[in-house]
Amino acid sequence: SAYNEGLVKYQYGSVAQVLETEAPLISFDQWKDNYYVGLQSDLRMILLKRKGNEFIKKDEFISPGRTLTHKLANSNLYVFDLDSGLTVFPNPEDLHLTNRYDKYKSVFTFDVSDKYLCGYSLSDNNLFLVEVKNGLPKRILDSLKIKTRYSFEMIFDNLLFFSSDEGLKLFDISDNTFNIMTETSELKWLIKIFKIDDYYLSLDNSGNLTKFRIINNSIKIDRTQNLGYPPKYISLEGSRLYLTYHKSNRILSIFDPYHNTNIERIDQWKTGFKILGDHPIFGVGDIDLKPVYSEYKEYYLKEDFGHLHNNYIHVLVILGVFGFAAFMYLLISVLLLDIKIYRALKGKEFAASFSLGTLGVFSAFLISGLAEWNFGDQEIITMIWFTLGLNIAFYKSLKTHEDHE
Repeated sequence: SAYNEGLVKYQYGSVAQVLETEAPLISFDQWKDNYYVGLQSDLRMILLKRKGNEFIKKDEFISPGRTLTHKLANSNLYVFDLDSGLTVFPNPEDLHLTNRYDKYKSVFTFDVSDKYLCGYSLSDNNLFLVEVKNGLPKRILDSLKIKTRYSFEMIFDNLLFFSSDEGLKLFDISDNTFNIMTETSELKWLIKIFKIDDYYLSLDNSGNLTKFRIINNSIKIDRTQNLGYPPKYISLEGSRLYLTYHKSNRILSIFDPYHNTNIERIDQWKTGFKILGDHPIFGVGDIDLKPVYSEYKEYYLKEDFGHLHNNYIHVLVILGVFGFAAFMYLLISVLLLDIKIYRALKGKEFAASFSLGTLGVFSAFLISGLAEWNFGDQEIITMIWFTLGLNIAFYKSLKTHEDHE
């Protein structure tokens, strides 16, 4: 995945094919035979088929809800959504054929084998074990309450490794229940475990690569080595370990339209302009936008929003161009008033400092309103009007005092 350049295929060290995608791919795996599936940053999935040396886009599809995690196993694609549970896609040639399990919600991490599916739900701190037959979950075998901020599961035969912010727990699940074998606080925040011959290799999110063994129902660590960076992805092929590394720039991420914190807002603004196109003069009215938003959003957008995370676009949509003009007149008037008061109170003890602070706060409010609906946030707007009122009170009081002198 070459991010905004799409999917790039290399052969013998040279670029052999570039396949454009609507959004950056955050995962790409072989599904079955010549079929491959990729998840884009906007949560759309693309299905590719390999014909000879070329990859051809066959389809684009989504899961029913807001995708949290997915995995390919048992020739199936397992997708967990925040609000709609588990969806299993068994056949890449018929994406309409699905198996739905809405009881498994808020599952952020999971692993699945030919016998078991184990997942952790952060909403209720529940680690659960499910029987698997013919690749599909059947019945819940056991569950366990574990409170943690982080979870990671890996199943090897009848062993379950569960990593959290407190350490690694090893369970024997051969009798369909969670039987704790051992645990260690040395292996925290794991993101991957490999089984190689008679030992295991784990990687945590700080870049620590650890070789350990299971001896007499206990974990014995042989060696730990820090890679010097946290890998983005890791894969084991034979005796070779492949790791990718991406150093993100915090400043540049602000302007990245595909960054996960930006793409959602950009989609909201695009939807807002679509609504405005049909209601340009007076808008749709000062209402909760959720019902209207659900009608205009793209099919792959999973969540309905009641506001548009932007003061200016939101007001345009609800009040149209006439209402927007009045809204901008209000904001500009307040800004000019704050500037006027600061200039009048300059040199006045305390009042000048408060006036400058009010001007700074209102300016920050206007700027943050480019990515927030803070005009509609009662906690924020109450303080905006309060500081403005107090600023005016300082100005009126000192002006009256000077007039009397």
